[in-house]
Amino acid sequence: MYYFFSLFVFFTFSSFLQANDYTDFRLVTRKNISHILIESYGENTYLTILASSPGVHAFKSTPHHLKYFCESSRACLKELRQLNKYLIEGKEIGLYLSGTSIREFVYYPL
Repeated sequence: MYYFFSLFVFFTFSSFLQANDYTDFRLVTRKNISHILIESYGENTYLTILASSPGVHAFKSTPHHLKYFCESSRACLKELRQLNKYLIEGKEIGLYLSGTSIREFVYYPL
């Protein structure tokens, strides 16, 4: 009986987790981002952000990359310019993440 109940719970929650894709949200500023790159792998073009972990000891952390898929290199360049403009002005940018890939940028005015 316990075996069938555990299988029922497993399949119920696994279908729920697949239907509701989990995303993280992260706020970044200029001090969290060290580099912004445009990379291409085969036919795909990505905007890559090298970011450090937020916190007091961020200078000791190893940087990790966050990728944003663009349709073309022009779209990546446009997004890079807007991202760089907001970061230079000192504004915060919100990132909706799914693992190491960026789903959406949210630009916050001060």
